[in-house]
Amino acid sequence: MTKKRLRRLLTSYWNGNISSQEYEELMNFLSEHPDNTEMEAVMDEIAEWTGRGQPINIPTWEMYADIIGDNRYKKSLARQQDRRRMWQKWPFAAAIAAGIMLSLLFYFWQRTEHELVARSAGDVGIPASVSTVLPGHKQATLTLADGSTIPLDSLEGRVVQTMDGVRLSIKAGRLIYDMDKVVAKPIMNTISTPLGGEYGVTLPDGTQVWLNAASSITYPIMFTENERTVTISGEVYFEVKRFKDMAFVVTAGDTRIKVLGTHFNVSAYEDEPSVRTTLLEGSVQVQKGRESRLLNPGQQAETWPNQDKITIRKVDVEEATAWKNGYFLFNNEPVADAMKKIGRWYNVDIHYEGNIPQKGLDGTISKMEDIRQLLKALEITGTARFELKERRIIVTE
Repeated sequence: MTKKRLRRLLTSYWNGNISSQEYEELMNFLSEHPDNTEMEAVMDEIAEWTGRGQPINIPTWEMYADIIGDNRYKKSLARQQDRRRMWQKWPFAAAIAAGIMLSLLFYFWQRTEHELVARSAGDVGIPASVSTVLPGHKQATLTLADGSTIPLDSLEGRVVQTMDGVRLSIKAGRLIYDMDKVVAKPIMNTISTPLGGEYGVTLPDGTQVWLNAASSITYPIMFTENERTVTISGEVYFEVKRFKDMAFVVTAGDTRIKVLGTHFNVSAYEDEPSVRTTLLEGSVQVQKGRESRLLNPGQQAETWPNQDKITIRKVDVEEATAWKNGYFLFNNEPVADAMKKIGRWYNVDIHYEGNIPQKGLDGTISKMEDIRQLLKALEITGTARFELKERRIIVTE
């Protein structure tokens, strides 16, 4: 297993969003490499990034019991027993895995009364007297064709009747539009997230979308044309439902992305100089004016306003989709670019005193980290200094 892959698995496990397949992969690696030095090196890197490099005492069995209690991994009692035997056989692996949970465990055993006192999936509690800057969380608004708005979390478990005679609800994360008849003309709806918000939902055609902070997607409630066309701003990740005779088209500014069924990410923030389309699976066609290029998995297309030009490069798709998986991943990232991402997620302003630092940032850190710990971790790299004043981060060389 490469160091990059191992870091990816450890980070997903640490953040609590590891898939069942990845979980199995990591557990198998732990059992087969109980004294692996590369594992220790990655763990040292994580400890350094969280600013917690000192030894700690952790009740590893209690943590492991909590981990295997996750319903995502309860495939069968036999598999749980197999895992339990594996951990008894490899106590070093258990200790390493407990170390993976440094950030999570810190909330339960090592925070002082002036720091974070509780943490749950998708939410962090911070005493108001200590900090008013919270990490972002799941939140989005649905804007209907008549301009009225509905908080999407209010649709869970209930049905809302719109002025168009459409009944709206959310079931198992899928947005349901119940209509008595086919609409004569397209009815457009928009899902948008604020600064400090993100949201994942399934569109009426079965396409899954994840919106990053300060992003939006506009779509018809029923796809009746030869193409399923949506318009986005900000950053959106897509897993497109395949229909043989109905392509899926994403419009971001004057960039057009056409697919049949695939997984890809589009970053199109207005305060960024370009639109970047990153392909994970399948193939997409990126169009910009008269220019058209086909992407292969692992490639990224970049386009610029007022230019019929498309640049293709090979990239690390993990870096492009880290936001969706619950963490920041910086790979020689310019400080200004990294701070834009942090500013959107924590909904804070960024202010530079003097010149903008030119060193690149490297490393991985959870998006659910307390902002003070995150800034402390960034300072460890020696790239810049960061000071939090109310809802403003001041950056100096």
